[in-house]
Amino acid sequence: MANGLHGFTVQEAENAGLGQAGFDYISDSDSHSGTWYAIKVVDEAAAVFTVLNTAIGDGAAGLTIQEGDIVYGPFTSIKLASGGVLAYRG
Repeated sequence: MANGLHGFTVQEAENAGLGQAGFDYISDSDSHSGTWYAIKVVDEAAAVFTVLNTAIGDGAAGLTIQEGDIVYGPFTSIKLASGGVLAYRG
């Protein structure tokens, strides 16, 4: 899969958008590395991220996302302070 915001093939973009690569359920405070293209909060009232980094260098430490909300990536590392998320693989 290509790196960068605009470096995806049409098929890669469609698969990522549809969640065809599956997801990881994350609800602990361990550091997780991978490639994810969307994160949906599914547990508790909100998820608080101590680390949320993207492939292009953006970071969102301390970000709180409400249950049911979705944030779109590409993300390369996730660490939660609380809550649980579905991280959709890309």
